[in-house]
Amino acid sequence: ADKRDLFFMVVGTIGGIVTGALIPYFQYLFGRILDSLNTGENIVEAVSKVALQFVYMAAVAFVAATLQVFAWGVSGERQTARIRGEYVKALLRQDISWYDKQTRGETATIVSELTASLGDGLGRKNGDVVEYAVQFVGGFIIAFMQSWRLTLVLLCAIPAVVAATGVMATMATRAQKKGALAYAAAGSKAHESLAAIRTVQALRLQDKVKTAYDRLLGEAEKMGCEKARNGAVGVGLLSFVIYCTFALGFFYGARLVAADVGCSMYDSSCMTGG
Repeated sequence: ADKRDLFFMVVGTIGGIVTGALIPYFQYLFGRILDSLNTGENIVEAVSKVALQFVYMAAVAFVAATLQVFAWGVSGERQTARIRGEYVKALLRQDISWYDKQTRGETATIVSELTASLGDGLGRKNGDVVEYAVQFVGGFIIAFMQSWRLTLVLLCAIPAVVAATGVMATMATRAQKKGALAYAAAGSKAHESLAAIRTVQALRLQDKVKTAYDRLLGEAEKMGCEKARNGAVGVGLLSFVIYCTFALGFFYGARLVAADVGCSMYDSSCMTGG
């Protein structure tokens, strides 16, 4: 990465930090909205003050999210372009014997597939990592400020969430790798056939080439279905764990609110619905 890339990365990181911090702040404001409905005073005025903060937050989110996606996207594309150039230079430095072991067209297909994934990882995914990391930390800060008892109970669900996320990521990565190799083999067969199309026509090998290409496409389709199946199982498992965590939070949170139902909501130690 050069200085210009570093500039975009810094801008994107700042945007990701702000965007990530807005989510916990949104939860805090939502809690204030709920408490405003129980003040017994001028509800419209109380809610309007909090609602105005939502407008300010929306404006900040628009600017921060735009900077995050744009800056990291530009940085990722610039770095990916240079990586492709360096990869081609490395290919040109190989011995002739190395090319004899490679299938025509397969290398180009693999480079295209992998550099596209690499560009996504160097670009927007980095911004997502920053955003979610700030959400994680900010969420704990807000949670401990509002109710340390409820937060400690919900911490028990973190190992299950991490395990479900790890399973989903592992299955998706494995299927992605198999799919890339399968499509590379199919692309290589198509490239070879088109490069020698005169020979194929002269020897009437169209049906044979088509059968071989269909077979390779079938394997690629099988890998694609496996990727979809693994992704579905991973997302389903993660959703199950998350909603079970919600159930635990609502159950224990209701018990805490019921225990403090007689105290004043203006008391900072009083547990309220917000």
